[in-house]
Amino acid sequence: MINGFWKEKSPKKLLIDNLAQDYQKQFPNLLSNTISKVRARYPKLDICRYTYFISEDRCFTFEIHLPDSVTVIFAISIFAYFLAWRNDVYQSGFEKYISKGDSPVLDSIFNEVINPEVNNMLEWASKEFLAQEIDKFNLERILGIGDSPIYVANLLSRFH
Repeated sequence: MINGFWKEKSPKKLLIDNLAQDYQKQFPNLLSNTISKVRARYPKLDICRYTYFISEDRCFTFEIHLPDSVTVIFAISIFAYFLAWRNDVYQSGFEKYISKGDSPVLDSIFNEVINPEVNNMLEWASKEFLAQEIDKFNLERILGIGDSPIYVANLLSRFH
């Protein structure tokens, strides 16, 4: 999703690109540290893949394959939000979203590994908050084309 919602010459795009660069400078090893710590603390969890396209996606993402055969996508947004989704082709929209408290393992990863890496400044975005943000954009509560944390992280950039 190159340049997301923003045209190349948009003043807001430049501000967001600068914010992404600042975030990357502030936390240069965020993704590698997070992945290393998850692997060290939870050796049975498989980290499937990750992306490091913070300027384009407005977030860092990575996937963890849980023992119960569920793959979870995590996104750490440059706007200090944390998002988690099940990578399940049989579910859509908010059926995939994982809220804080839905999984003790994921709560532990967030509280013990991810949030401390960014000085405990992340908020795990609630379904209600995301629904409001999505409603502002397309007046729908279902993500539709945006079945990913990257879409939502990029969407959040429209309002911040």
